[in-house]
Amino acid sequence: KKMPLSCSLYPGLHSYRQGLRFGRILQSKEDSVNASVKLIEQVIPSTVTIRVTVPSHHKSAQLLGTERMGSGAVIDTDGYILTVNYIVIGASSVRVSMADNTQFDAEVVAQDFASGIAVLKVSKTGFPPLPLQSSAGLRTGDEVFLVASSGEENGRRIDGGGLTSVSHFDAYWEYSLERALTSTAMNPG
Repeated sequence: KKMPLSCSLYPGLHSYRQGLRFGRILQSKEDSVNASVKLIEQVIPSTVTIRVTVPSHHKSAQLLGTERMGSGAVIDTDGYILTVNYIVIGASSVRVSMADNTQFDAEVVAQDFASGIAVLKVSKTGFPPLPLQSSAGLRTGDEVFLVASSGEENGRRIDGGGLTSVSHFDAYWEYSLERALTSTAMNPG
């Protein structure tokens, strides 16, 4: 089953040692770097900036604030966007900025409090979806990268690192995941 790994964690190449990726054999570390750059170029247009307003009387406002910003990923061409739920909890308005700086109002169409994930929908269609792949083959030590909106003029930031854990994750007050990916890549947003 293909699924997004998270809103911003994407598997990079397992490195040139692994050999076959994206239907061709990588002959050198340079080929690995070039393939990683190509993957990043595919992911950036699918990464969006999300700005949310929450009424001051909502129970999450005291802890999370009334103006929130975060990142999301376009997951299909019909305008569905995956993000973390805490950004949109209690939202009275949601605005999404695409990589080309076009902006759209969005609707929260699904919230999963158990996993901490939310799905937004914009009315326009045809946006490039995130290139999805299964996380089943990922192992500790694999290369990954994070893409996040920077909040500055709709910019994007990227950080790379290694996968340090594929295991249970408990965010205590918010959610618990049976299978979570943890990496040395820092959230650049």
